[in-house]
Order: sequence, then structure tokens, then C-alpha cells
Amino acid sequence: MATASLTSRIDKLINDLGGTPKPGPVDIRNRLTAFSTLAEALESGQSAVEAEQKIAVLEASVSALKAERDGLKAEGEKLQAALDSTRDEIRRIQNQTDENEPLSSIETRILRYVDRTGQGFEEDLAEPLAINKWVAQRMLSDLCKAGFLTAEYDPDGDPDTPPIYYLAKKGKAWLEKAGGELEEDATKILLTLAERSAASVPKLSVRIGLKEALIQHHLDEMKDTELVDSSLQYTDEEMLGYDTVWGICRKGRAYLAKRGLLK
Repeated sequence: MATASLTSRIDKLINDLGGTPKPGPVDIRNRLTAFSTLAEALESGQSAVEAEQKIAVLEASVSALKAERDGLKAEGEKLQAALDSTRDEIRRIQNQTDENEPLSSIETRILRYVDRTGQGFEEDLAEPLAINKWVAQRMLSDLCKAGFLTAEYDPDGDPDTPPIYYLAKKGKAWLEKAGGELEEDATKILLTLAERSAASVPKLSVRIGLKEALIQHHLDEMKDTELVDSSLQYTDEEMLGYDTVWGICRKGRAYLAKRGLLK
């Protein structure tokens, strides 16, 4: 038997109250109790429906958030990939710039000295290259970090023993790329020798205004490439003995002529 609805029960009670005989207080009380029970059940059902509706809304929100999160994750992965690619490109450009960036004349001088002598120490480099010891130390360290030189340290780890520097593969490649171009000071020495039949290191130092050690270094380098040559000659200073004098070779004159430096 179907259960009567709350509305129909209330309507029936109203009708009975208006009719005869009228229901008694106990009957009215019983009916109202039944109304209360039914109303409570209806309210519970309504609450369940509302709860289910809220759950459905929350589930839809969660699904939307998950979809948004997945979209953001995919977008984040794309952005990260683009960032990594940009960083790689920056590193590539920086490395290319470092390789193509010209070294200073003093740095090139250090590489040529180490290449000519086979190895170098900080103290050995300072005097012939006419640079401060601490400047030489810093430049040697920079050239090592850049890969142009390698450093061999004391095997026992003695901090007081200075490292020995050798020309690295990158340094040799740089010198080959630089070719036979002379430094400005070396070119001045060559031009001075072209103007004079011969000259000693002290006289070249006075005439050009460079330290004798640096002039000697450039002369030794140019002698290795047959631009200049040296010989012992009797000094004309009070006839006291022999002195080493330097003169320009045919190859040296050709070097100057090729660059339009000979008058």
C-alpha cells in the first residue's frame, strides 16, 4: 500500500477538523506526530539530494582543476624546454665569443714565450716579458682557466713550490691562428734594425724606450723565425771587448715590405 504524502495527510486533517464528528485531541496528536516523522524523513531526503548536488559541484570543480593543472604542467614543461634551449644557446655563444675574443698582446707574448722555451715559471716570465710578477701570476692563472695553458703543481702539494706552465692544445691553435704577426714593440725593433746596420740590446733600449729584457725577448723570438740574427762584434766603446749585436735578415725586410713599413 502506497504511503500517503505529507500534503495529502495535512489536507485530510483540515477536512476532518471542519467536519463532524471532529477528531479528538489524541487523534490530532497522533496525526501531527506522524506528520513530524514524515517531514523529518523528507528533510533528510532533501539534505541528501543537496549533499549529492554539492558533491557533484565539487567533483566538477576538482575535474576542472585537474584539467587546468595538467594544462599548466604541459605549458610549464614547454617553458622549461624553451628556457633550457635558451641557456644552451647562451652558453654556445659565450664559448664561441671566448674562443674568438682576441688575447691581449701581453697574453700572446706569454703564450709565445712558453711555446719557445717549452715551459714557464712565474718568476721566469716576469723579467724577460717586462711585466710585474703578480701580473704575470694572474695572467698565467687566467690563461689556464681559459684552456690556453696547463699547470703542473708540486706532486707533494708543497704550496711554496710554484707551478710549471705548459702550452695547451688550445694555446698552440691560437698561436697558429695568430700566424707570424709581430707585436707592436717587436715591429718597432725590426724597423730600427732596418734603419741601422746593426745595434746592440742596450742601444736599442735607449732608442726605442723599452726595457732591455723585453727587447731581448722579442729579438730571440724573431731570431727563431729568421727575421733577425745576431753576431759578436768588437765594441766601439773604449775597445773593451765584444758585444752581441743584432741585424735584420732578408726575411725581416720582406716582412716589413709586405706591410708597407719600409721607406
